[in-house]
Amino acid sequence: MSAWRAAGIAVAILLGLEACAPATEAPSRVSPSEGPMSAPPAVGSAEARLVRIVDGDTIRVVVGGREERVRLIGIDTPERDECFFREATEHLRSLILGRPLRMARDVSERDPYGRLLRYLWADGRFVNAVMVADGYANAATYPPDVAHAAEFVVLQRAARTAERGLWAPGACA
Repeated sequence: MSAWRAAGIAVAILLGLEACAPATEAPSRVSPSEGPMSAPPAVGSAEARLVRIVDGDTIRVVVGGREERVRLIGIDTPERDECFFREATEHLRSLILGRPLRMARDVSERDPYGRLLRYLWADGRFVNAVMVADGYANAATYPPDVAHAAEFVVLQRAARTAERGLWAPGACA
């Protein structure tokens, strides 16, 4: 089973569990054209300079004088051999290229592959959330890094309902 399919199953389970929970409203500043605007934490965030975009959820940056691979927390985008890979990668590029970047961690420092695990902001836009809201990424919860998990599930539901991005009819037939 591909990682993308496994993530989809996990999201379906989360959405099913969420349906049993009390209703909550989506964040008021969320729109696909503008994107979520929650600011990075005042303490514990760091500036980064983009080196390269690897795919829709992984980048290389210089932070603290070191080049690092960074995996965006809470989202999962298609892999190189999967439908919508190019679109997700290009959407991330459109959000971050040439913009000032700030990163913040949740609980974990790194994943099993040695990548930094971070939330990312570009020009004040919460990139992880925008990728989900615009339909270019699935919400993906990997405990213990769950600070924005509920928000991402709500954003994914809205993107799916509005048939944005990978949820558009025929996007991945």
